[in-house]
Amino acid sequence: MNTLNFLDANVWLALLWHRHMHSETAKLWFEQASQEQFFFCRFVQLTVLRLLTTEKIMGKDTRTMSEAWHLWDQIWADTRLEFLPEPESLEQEFRSRRGCRVLPLRFGRTLIFWPLPQWPVSNSLPLTARLSRAA
Repeated sequence: MNTLNFLDANVWLALLWHRHMHSETAKLWFEQASQEQFFFCRFVQLTVLRLLTTEKIMGKDTRTMSEAWHLWDQIWADTRLEFLPEPESLEQEFRSRRGCRVLPLRFGRTLIFWPLPQWPVSNSLPLTARLSRAA
């Protein structure tokens, strides 16, 4: 059976980092999926690289950006992987979104809610959130 898989960054991290709590499970599953194809996009790739280079995530296994790219290149060598480029219109669509809400939080932080791209702005629909420090 040939299925298509768009894996979360945490699955890729488990495949790349042997000390990840789900590394063995992820690697076993990945090895058994020999007839399947796997996709990633730029956002997932950037997230994995960021996680690999973040000390609070990786601890003593924190990688330099060069080392993180080397790990990524090792998994990219697998012929089952395919990069999904962004649609040409994504930038224009992303910039056209309005209606974010900003909530002030304690300690100089703000919580910014953005509507998910596939839905119009509405108070009753799911939102994504981003925590940021006040400038």
